[in-house]
Amino acid sequence: MQDDLDMAVSFYLSTLALQSTFEPARDRLLSIQCGNYPPPKTDVVVAMEEEEEEAVGQEEVDGAGTEDEEGAKGGGV
Repeated sequence: MQDDLDMAVSFYLSTLALQSTFEPARDRLLSIQCGNYPPPKTDVVVAMEEEEEEAVGQEEVDGAGTEDEEGAKGGGV
């Protein structure tokens, strides 16, 4: 990760050397230098997010099925 940060710092410094008023480069460089950057996602976090997305998708499918069944029973009389 340190190599990535070093490369990013180098990139933003060279960008600012070409155009010193480019605020996105200044903001990101400052963020890196202050340590205000998001940590990289690990394989475990990615797997957990995928499982969560699958569970939410399954709930939506299950929920739609129960509404259809209730409507077919004629419970809304």
